[in-house]
Amino acid sequence: MAQLDVYLAGNTASSTDFPTTSTAYQSSAASANNHAFVTELDPSGSGALYSSYLSGSGIDTASDMALDNQGRIYLIGTTTSSNFPKTQGALQGTALATNQFFFSKLNTTLSGTNSLLYSTFIGGSTPSSGVVMGGGIAVDGNLNVYLAGGTSFTDMPVVNAFQGTNLGGVDVWAAKLSAPASNTEQYTPLYETYFGGTGDEVAYAVSADPGNANLYVTGSTTTNGISSPASVVPLQGTYGGGTDAFVAKFGVPTTTGTTQGSVPLTYFTYLGGSAQDVGLAIVADTNQNARVAGFTASGPLAKSNPLFNSPGGGIDAFIARIVTTATTTTTTNTSATSILGGSGTDRGTSTALDASLNSYVAGETASGNFPVATDPSIPAVTPLQAGLSGTSDAFISKIGPNTTGLSFACSGTGCPIPAPSNPAVNPTPVGVGSTVTFTYSIYNVGDPVTGVVFTDNIGTPANSAITTATASSGTCSISNGTSALCNLGTVNTSNTTTSGTTTTTSTAATVTITVSATAPASTGTTPTKPPSIGNSGTLTVAGTNFQKTVSGTASVNDFGIQVTSLNTQTVTPGAQATYTLTVTPTGSFPESVSLSCGTGLPSQAQCAFSNANPIPNLSNGPQSRTLDITTTARVTTPASLFRPSGLFYAFWFPVSGVALIGGGLSRRRRWLMAIALTAVMSGIALQAGCSNTSNTSTTTGTPAGTYTIPINATSGSATRTTAVTLIVK
Repeated sequence: MAQLDVYLAGNTASSTDFPTTSTAYQSSAASANNHAFVTELDPSGSGALYSSYLSGSGIDTASDMALDNQGRIYLIGTTTSSNFPKTQGALQGTALATNQFFFSKLNTTLSGTNSLLYSTFIGGSTPSSGVVMGGGIAVDGNLNVYLAGGTSFTDMPVVNAFQGTNLGGVDVWAAKLSAPASNTEQYTPLYETYFGGTGDEVAYAVSADPGNANLYVTGSTTTNGISSPASVVPLQGTYGGGTDAFVAKFGVPTTTGTTQGSVPLTYFTYLGGSAQDVGLAIVADTNQNARVAGFTASGPLAKSNPLFNSPGGGIDAFIARIVTTATTTTTTNTSATSILGGSGTDRGTSTALDASLNSYVAGETASGNFPVATDPSIPAVTPLQAGLSGTSDAFISKIGPNTTGLSFACSGTGCPIPAPSNPAVNPTPVGVGSTVTFTYSIYNVGDPVTGVVFTDNIGTPANSAITTATASSGTCSISNGTSALCNLGTVNTSNTTTSGTTTTTSTAATVTITVSATAPASTGTTPTKPPSIGNSGTLTVAGTNFQKTVSGTASVNDFGIQVTSLNTQTVTPGAQATYTLTVTPTGSFPESVSLSCGTGLPSQAQCAFSNANPIPNLSNGPQSRTLDITTTARVTTPASLFRPSGLFYAFWFPVSGVALIGGGLSRRRRWLMAIALTAVMSGIALQAGCSNTSNTSTTTGTPAGTYTIPINATSGSATRTTAVTLIVK
């Protein structure tokens, strides 16, 4: 499968010359009647890669086509051919009556009979004149197949059915077939069910939502009294009259052990007025919203959210977005419908959806004033064909998401009165050195909108900066501290919840911007008030000219510190000096302020603040604190000269010892001993003279001097400073 190849299915009465390829399953029709065909074209549209009839001897009509993620084609249609192509293992190998549905699957990369992977009849036999009509087919990412159509047969196959019987006339028949096992082409019904009432119901299109396995069906009904489940809120709960379009949603059957439960109907709405209104195409998005296209002859239909300036008239195409998840407790009902047409006859026959939630509608128009891109109310895009060229032409329209419900302002039921500030600014005022947050609330009371971008810009003062940017969904980045950009992705519809008599509408997204209130340079003990911080947020939507901006302001206050008592204090060592310091803001200051002494205290002195430190806030104006600087008394320790040392005793010990020794000697020997003693004492005296012993006294306590001591007041990253003078005698 080539990503840009074009796939076509339809009907042709050209039994002999419809272009086919050599790889065709049928290169010629089986008879001269109307037959189905399947064609794959290259991206240029000029070359057929595969083209084949799909026919029997009767009339064969292709109603709808789907593609799986491997490029295989799925077809549903009706046939009167008893010999319509079928494959081995078909759910129903033979036609049970003249009119039957068929379901076929083809692989266009294969050739001949190999290209028809699967084909089966689907129908009943009672009454023998029973009819089948319409028909829609879809395939999900897991290769499960969804089918629906209208039939008057009363014996259609049913299993795990929501409605087990035909209630009269033509009823919808719908089914989900589980994906074939690996290397097989055998389908097993997960459920098959009727759906309808006593009138006539025909399904023309089906869709499966991504990832949820729900089946969506649209078509027409003439039955009054079909009810939506009690837990959900339909767009239109009552039958409008004539023929109404409808949207039905079937959920996933519950399973108890190995027992499969019945498929539940989870949503139903009428869509119509008193005339003829028919849904012909449907596609579901990831939010379980259904886009429906069709036609209406009921003037009041589909004008809840009109597109452009469609003039309308006669029979018009319509486009609708149906919210299938609105419940009695979540009452957001932002389904919207609109006509798309001119004064002639217009029908929407097909619809698709891209990843950006743009809707594409194709159909036919006989209106010379059908809205095209040259309409001044539509963004300028050059149309391929700007006007009607014949009696009836095809049309294709691209319709972006309804962005009118996207706003910073909450509007409608459930919004607080009076409306809160947006952005919410906290705190304001803010003190320098701290941060302030701007919280932006985003509401959406319209379609889910994709490609939403939030841009934030900081205003004055220039020295403030964005520090963080966060969003409830998506990612944010900051540039140079002056701007932030948040890609919000898809902003879904706001929920509105009701509890008792109270209704509340929630935000669809929030963005929080944190800005630092950077302290300006100090201008003295009483600074001037800084400028306020301005911040603005802007919403834009990719590919549109949508733009909405709101802004908020945070008042900023600074503070200063000064000595309000005698600035210079003189004390004797051991005494305490006391100062009074006052911190003064330029206005209400919600943050705390801490006081401390800076470098400059003399040794053996301590600094302490009485009362509360830090100061909790300055919200009520200036705050004063007492500073006590305590000194230490000086003490002098005597030097070593004032006490005998060990050397003194050592000096006399040898003298006395020698004296005693010499007492018993002769006079001559005593003279010799005296000479020796004199030499020894001289050496000892000289040694004593070289001793390291100091004679200096030691003094402890706070030294005398004049000291300048800085006093700091700090809040966050901001510090303001003054000084006191201490003279110690």
